[in-house]
Amino acid sequence: MVRCLLFLLFLPPPLLAQPPLALPGHLPAPQVNLGPYTAVFKDVSGDTLPLTVIRQETFRPFAGKTNERASFPTRSVLVTWLRFTLRNTHAADTLKLLHHTGTHGLITLYEDSRLMGQTGIALPPQRRPSRFALALSLPPGVEQTYFVRVVDYFRSPTPVLSELLTDPASVAR
Repeated sequence: MVRCLLFLLFLPPPLLAQPPLALPGHLPAPQVNLGPYTAVFKDVSGDTLPLTVIRQETFRPFAGKTNERASFPTRSVLVTWLRFTLRNTHAADTLKLLHHTGTHGLITLYEDSRLMGQTGIALPPQRRPSRFALALSLPPGVEQTYFVRVVDYFRSPTPVLSELLTDPASVAR
């Protein structure tokens, strides 16, 4: 048993990656907890490091994430990165979803290294599609890795979520 645990401790980070979520062109329910398929990295640098640096960091399973936002934070800026992979197994249908993180200061979505969108309560309403979620579009037969940067300032200490939604009306503007 001890040997198995030691072996797991020394596995390279890519081997500890969360599995992709395979979807048949749609979500099986209006809301899906993406937590089991999400990995997390807490950026404690005191700055918002670029994605090129973050991609090299060791991400841990989302389930083991502590909620540092539940108590008064020791830093004025809290940065959490999420990474998840989706696979659209349908031969013809494009997945059109929303990634929901909860209410946060600034939420930035990347498809691999390409900026896909930003939202959050720190942005003026005319610059955000929704305060809480960003749109994903995944063509048929494609597997895609996404990165989400969640930046909070001590004024908005709410927990980070990782969910997929189908209905834009389920997330208030």
